[in-house]
Amino acid sequence: MILCSRAYSQVSPGQIDAVFAALKAKNAPGAAAIVVRNGRTVFHRGFGVTELRTLQKIDERTNFRLASFTKQFTAACIMLLARDGKLHYDDHLTDFFPEFPAYGRSITVRNLLNHTSGPQDYGELLTKQYPNTPPEKVPQILDAGVLKLLEQ
Repeated sequence: MILCSRAYSQVSPGQIDAVFAALKAKNAPGAAAIVVRNGRTVFHRGFGVTELRTLQKIDERTNFRLASFTKQFTAACIMLLARDGKLHYDDHLTDFFPEFPAYGRSITVRNLLNHTSGPQDYGELLTKQYPNTPPEKVPQILDAGVLKLLEQ
C-alpha cells in the first residue's frame, strides 16, 4: 500500500490497520505496509504470515521476492533511459556488467526486454548448489546473488 505524505497526515495508524484487518490472522498470507514521510518512516507493520507451511510472521523487515511483478516497472524505466539517450536497446550486457562472462557480449538490452537473451535459469543454478535438498529448503537468493550465479 502506498500513501502519499499529504494523505497520511489525515489518516491514523488505526485506520491503516483497519485496511489490513483481514490479513491479521496468524495462519493467513499477508502483507507489509510502510509509510515514509519527509524521508522518515512514520508507520510500518506486518500482517499475516510469509508462508502457510511455516507460519512465519510478516514484520517490517520481511524480504519479499517480487520476481515477475517488477518486470513491467523495470521495462518502463529502461524505455525512459533509452528515450533520454542514457542507454540504447542494442547496448550489450557487458557494457553494464564488464565482469560478466563472454556470452554476455551477444546479449542486448533488447534481448533482455524481449526475454530472448538465453542465460541459464538462475533457479536451476541455485538448486544445483543444494543437491538432495527439498525445493522448499533451498534458501532464498537476493538479486546480487543471482548476478553472481549467472556470471559463473
